[in-house]
Amino acid sequence: MTPAPLHLFLLSGVLPVGPVESVRVVHQDSAAQDVVAERREEIHEIPVVQHPFDVGVWEVGAPQHALRGRLDQLAGERDRVVERFAREGIAYRSFGRRRRRRMWLVANDKEGSMTRIFQAAWLILVLAWAQSAMADPSLKDLAARTEVRAIETLTLTDQQFLTGDKNGKAVTIAGQLRFPQGASGRLPVVMLQHGSGGPTGGNELWAKTFNEMGIASFLVDSFSGRGIVSTSTDQALLGRLNMVLDSYRAFDVLANHARIDPSRIAVMGFSRGGQSALYSSMKRFQQMWNPRAAFAAYIPLYASCSTTFIGDTDLSPAPIRQFHGAADDYVPVAPCRPYFERLRAAGRDVQLTEYPDAHHGYDNPLGNKTPTVAKGSQSVRACKLKEEPLGTIINAETGQPFTYKDPCVQIDPHTGYNEAAANATRKAVKDFVRTVFNLQ
Repeated sequence: MTPAPLHLFLLSGVLPVGPVESVRVVHQDSAAQDVVAERREEIHEIPVVQHPFDVGVWEVGAPQHALRGRLDQLAGERDRVVERFAREGIAYRSFGRRRRRRMWLVANDKEGSMTRIFQAAWLILVLAWAQSAMADPSLKDLAARTEVRAIETLTLTDQQFLTGDKNGKAVTIAGQLRFPQGASGRLPVVMLQHGSGGPTGGNELWAKTFNEMGIASFLVDSFSGRGIVSTSTDQALLGRLNMVLDSYRAFDVLANHARIDPSRIAVMGFSRGGQSALYSSMKRFQQMWNPRAAFAAYIPLYASCSTTFIGDTDLSPAPIRQFHGAADDYVPVAPCRPYFERLRAAGRDVQLTEYPDAHHGYDNPLGNKTPTVAKGSQSVRACKLKEEPLGTIINAETGQPFTYKDPCVQIDPHTGYNEAAANATRKAVKDFVRTVFNLQ
């Protein structure tokens, strides 16, 4: 039987002072797959040289090198590793660090207790996975097939989009299509639309989450093809509604793919992309830009509802599930409450779920664990906008066409990861798509 892989923590410990050719930290288990190293308060995954009874070999040429120098290069990833354990339900136990203690090393092929020491690295066993969790998580993360698909679209102003003016600038953007392992036939797919910062690791995590469920994912990059990296500090770089058109054009790419079931295409978006996912459900927009683009479900996360559009209660019959942090001061949830009440009154299948103490981007495990200022980022949290007349977004307070120079536009909102809210959202979304896609 293949032994379960082990997770090891390297904590502060000892090394010899004298020059040596190599230092080999000895452990009596040959099945180690990962080494997790800690330097000061950080934990890191680092590669190891596999050898029977060894978990690693580091070459050194002077007293101040070896593991100490290696660990100093690996600062900054403790939370990512611990979050991965939590996300995958891996139980683990952390041992306290010991300093200035002896340990047995093999140096220059001589084994012994090193008494002249300085702080470097001491190996302790932290965790052995259960036999049922023997598979390497990195293998589960791999897609069976990945394709980068071109999407022909337009760059438009919001006025052009709202009036159906197709005289925009032609542009080619792209999306990453990931197919799950072990899947066959025509598959359901969730399209993912990023926020103002562009595609992130949080978006990738959702893509992998769906892949693990046997669902394909399609992460659309609306920025790179337009020469944009981020719109966070200058939202005027791209019309807010342009990503709705991108989603309609991406829908056709998916619907025409031989491996995709066109009746099971859902759209999920985050912040700016969440606004796209929410309002792409409007029949008015679909009829103007792509009547075929009828998504099976709409899943916006922390989407802005600050603009009232003409006809914004006449939606596709597909269900909408929005998730939002109650503490979000980047894109506040408050305007969404009356909007969702109007939608329910119109007989739409919608739900708005709020999480206390959750801020903007709360589902991204790579975000800060405490709310942190997004310096210079623009927020319309104090703006009340509406479409009036047709095709023009005005500031309801002034009655004038809205611009990002309006006094209501504020800066320096907060973002932050909230593990409890993220886990609850992940469970709710997984349950929802299982029902929508009729999965076992």
